[in-house]
Amino acid sequence: MAGELVGWNRGLGYSPGPHSPRFREFRRLFQHSIGPRKAQETALLSMQERSTTKLLGRLLQSPDDFMTHVRQSPGELILRLAYGYKVATEQKEDPLVKIAEEAMQGFSRASEPGAFLVDTIPQLKYLPEWFPGAGFKTTARRMRKDLERLYNVPYEFVKDQMVRRTIRLFHDPFIERGHQSLGKADDSFVSSYLLEKGTPSPGEEELIKAAAASLYSGLAHRLTQGDVYRGYYFPKGTIVWANIWSMLHDEKVYPEPSQFRPERYLDSRGALRTLDRMEDPAVIGFGFGRRICPGMFLALNSVFIAVAMILYVFDISKTQDENGQEIVPEVEYDGFISLVQTYQRLGWAALK
Repeated sequence: MAGELVGWNRGLGYSPGPHSPRFREFRRLFQHSIGPRKAQETALLSMQERSTTKLLGRLLQSPDDFMTHVRQSPGELILRLAYGYKVATEQKEDPLVKIAEEAMQGFSRASEPGAFLVDTIPQLKYLPEWFPGAGFKTTARRMRKDLERLYNVPYEFVKDQMVRRTIRLFHDPFIERGHQSLGKADDSFVSSYLLEKGTPSPGEEELIKAAAASLYSGLAHRLTQGDVYRGYYFPKGTIVWANIWSMLHDEKVYPEPSQFRPERYLDSRGALRTLDRMEDPAVIGFGFGRRICPGMFLALNSVFIAVAMILYVFDISKTQDENGQEIVPEVEYDGFISLVQTYQRLGWAALK
């Protein structure tokens, strides 16, 4: 459903095996643009700090909309990195952020194990859309349309900006001809690739569109050989999803996992203790092996910067009801990509 019918098989997560040329090119692009070394560069860290500063302003102005704010902030950063697109601060919901979110909602639903019978019986994909019981084809077509918008709209924005920059520089008599920035839009994942290729072929254009869109997702694994686990045989080619939620709620590793207990990460002296690979939640959440999230280092920095700045700037407390009693937030999660579904607002105090 997600790969063939919706079209996510063009991106990193559902691309052919890790030894394919397409997969290797994806990894090369990501390593160069958001890898561990790039993630520590001052320019990128400063961009993340500026993004978080905008988040703080929105939280101060309308704290009741904090879920919208914290959802939009990383979307803005990815758009800036991928396409050089700067979200207008006065807009509550940016159109390109909305395009990305709608595509990812479709990805989440299409990828949910067991949600569509066509994943169990692949031959159903050949049914015409009008055939009884083939409603999934209509759903897939709508999701594919959302994905195509994510591929094409921001990509065309980059190309348009590069053309505009070329024209502007060409007609400006104060700019030296042959200047190195001629025809260059704001530095981004896509613009750097286009400058590298000069005149990209249709295949290269399709690849960079897919690579940029893949910055929003990590994904499944496929067995390269048959395996047995707890008495169950899994044949070669089986799709496997790591149940991150279950791993991070394992009470043997994280006692009382639903409780806020940061001291679980301290040793007897009160210092941060060393965590192994399967114990560190900051690592487990990004997957495993060759399909581990290529944006892990970027994301870790973003989360650290956001948490540090929010705690420095705001006093955070529970809001109160009409009787002055504290309201305990009730949070429910749902979906294959776990999102907050219902919540009661938290109270944000004034700036320090």
